[in-house]
Amino acid sequence: MRNKILICAASVYMILFIACSSSRSNSVDTSIEIKSHSVNCWLNLMPGSHGKFFMNGELEIINTGKNDIKRIDLSSITIYSNKEVVYNFNPITETKFLNDDLSLDAGEEKFFRFSTDGGLKLDERLMGNNIIDMKIEIMFDTNKIIYEIDSVTVERAY
Repeated sequence: MRNKILICAASVYMILFIACSSSRSNSVDTSIEIKSHSVNCWLNLMPGSHGKFFMNGELEIINTGKNDIKRIDLSSITIYSNKEVVYNFNPITETKFLNDDLSLDAGEEKFFRFSTDGGLKLDERLMGNNIIDMKIEIMFDTNKIIYEIDSVTVERAY
């Protein structure tokens, strides 16, 4: 009899607990749209200098979510030639208008410029191929996305 009372009490308690509990989603609506406006790559092959790879470009990043983004960082760029990794580096990043910070309010768009820092030592694998692919790792708040740009022409400066 005592076991039946305990089972009934436990059942009533569980039903009340489940029926009175509620859950709330704390999902964060932060999403971005990215457009590449320009990417320039070239090899400095001038006589008297060490060969170097240079790159610069500009991305338009639009905060399409409902929440502000505190900081956007173009954290790394990986360069591929014939599907092989040739370079992986941390770019110099700045906004198009120097007084802007690296945050992005909901609905806002900004242009972010990126470049190599003084050029990268020439990798001989680029000498036989003038087309590269790239992946840009973009961190925003606690999120990370990879933005891909394919078939970028590498110019040569002699």
